[in-house]
Order: sequence, then structure tokens, then C-alpha cells
Amino acid sequence: MERLTMNKKLFDLMTIIEKMGPDESEYPIINKLVESIKNEEDEQLFRDLATPMLDQSTLLGHGFVKPFGYAGDYLLIEKIYKKYISEDVRYYKWDKYYHSLEAASAVRNRKTYFVKTMQQLCFRKSGALQVLILGSGPATDVHEFLCKKPDADVTFDLLDIDQRAIDYASDKNKKFLSKINFVRMNVLRFAPDKKYDLIWSAGLFDYLNDRIFTGLLNRYKNNLKKDGEMIIGNFSPLNPTRKVMEIICQWYLIHRTSQQLRQLAVKAGIHRHIIEVDKEPLGINLFLRIKPDKLKVSLQNVSSLQHSEKSDL
Repeated sequence: MERLTMNKKLFDLMTIIEKMGPDESEYPIINKLVESIKNEEDEQLFRDLATPMLDQSTLLGHGFVKPFGYAGDYLLIEKIYKKYISEDVRYYKWDKYYHSLEAASAVRNRKTYFVKTMQQLCFRKSGALQVLILGSGPATDVHEFLCKKPDADVTFDLLDIDQRAIDYASDKNKKFLSKINFVRMNVLRFAPDKKYDLIWSAGLFDYLNDRIFTGLLNRYKNNLKKDGEMIIGNFSPLNPTRKVMEIICQWYLIHRTSQQLRQLAVKAGIHRHIIEVDKEPLGINLFLRIKPDKLKVSLQNVSSLQHSEKSDL
């Protein structure tokens, strides 16, 4: 019976493929089919049937083919930001389907989250600000912020290992190059010689195992100013698009819970009192936030409480 059910679902997929992609009402058919795949045989059969939608010209295919050698490359992220849809009738419906996925919305939400974070930072602090971005990709988030606040006294150090990403980001931000310093280097080898008001990474750490994750936190925490903050993005296990990403695109992330992110930060030698975990509106992208000056405030509150208790005696 289970085999017959799977064959029926695969037949439905073939019907959708033959008409060059799903209508919106058929999105659940694809999602349910992917969720029902339990073994490598069905996974490979699905992928064989899905060849037309895995053409590199589709967003799904770009993720699967990995033309730059890695998942989530700068161009795919940029296409997600822009809600790019191919004009080719063979791929149009597949790209529309892609943008309906919750993970794509969460990626766009984290760009908005960054822009708001930068606006709040500029509001709270005066003087020249220093910001480091680890795995900067297309730097569309930086571009969007600078377009909103072109006079902001901020200098960005943008770190990425892919020269193509740096070239793209440089061209995109050519109006703002006086505020941007691009660094082509592996995040594991970069040793900045300054301290930052904000260290940000949206889409890098969920590719890193726990050992590297904690090692980088331990290293970069020393590059925060006394009142600086580090914000690290990571996909949550609540990501409803996870299996679509893995089965269709073979795009694998290390999904972590809020508690796991806190534990990794503590393991990196970071005090519990300065750790928070935030999220974008869908709750799919989590943000580990580390802010050293919170510890000072916390200790001041404890001191004030103790003083108050003594006064009452």
C-alpha cells in the first residue's frame, strides 16, 4: 500500500512537470511528496523525475547544481532577496514555487533584521562605528542600509572567501566604497586588528560544526568594543522547508535550537547574562546575540539590590 501511495505521488509530480511547473494550488502536492520520502531509492527516483526543475536556470536547480561549488552562494541569496523569477516559460512556475517556501521568506527577513539592527545601532551610539560582517555574500543588506542612511558614520569590513561575491558586492555598493573594506579570506584565518561595535553573520554559522562554531565565537568575542555586540544567525529546526532543501537541492544546514545556541555560546566562554536569542517573524532564522555591556548592567543591578537590602536592615 505504501509503495502504491508513493507511486501515485510520483505520478502527480510527473503531471506537474509535464505542464512546466505547479500552480499555487499544487504547491502542497510537491511539499507532501518531499516530506513522504523516507529512503535513498525514492529520493533518487524523485530527483530523476525532477530533472526539468533542477536545471541551473531555476532557483531550485541553482541550489542543486551549485555552480560556484557551494550551497547558498551569493548569487542565489541575491536572487532570493530580489524575488527573481525567470521569464522563461519552462522555469517561471518553479521560481514562483521557490519563493513561496518559508525558508526563502526567512532569508529575506534576516536582511530586514540587519537593516533595523543597524538603524538602532546608529540611533543608540554617536561617533564613528565599526562593523564586521563574516560571510558577506552579495552585501545587499549593507547596500539597503546605506541607501536609507547614506550619511551614517559607519565603516564596514566585509569578509568573504569567494572573490566573485566580493566583485559583485563591490559593484553593487560602488556609491559607498568609501565606507567599505572588502577582505577575501577564510573566516577561520582572519585576525582583525581592531574592535567593532557590531560583528554580524547571517548565513555562515549554520554550515559550521559545533567545534568550529564555538572556536569562532571564542575568537571574535575579543574583537568587540566594550559596548559592542555580536549577532550570529542560524536556521532553527522549526524550518518547515528543511526537507525540500535537502531532498530537492541537497542543501544541508546544521539547524540549531535556541537552547543549543545558548549552550554553544557558554561553551565558548561567554557569560550567560550577556546571551540572548532573537528571531525573525517566522521564527525560522534565529539570532544569537552577545552583548558584553549587558553583564556590567546586570552586575550593577545586583549591586544596587544588595545595597538596598543592607539599607533596609
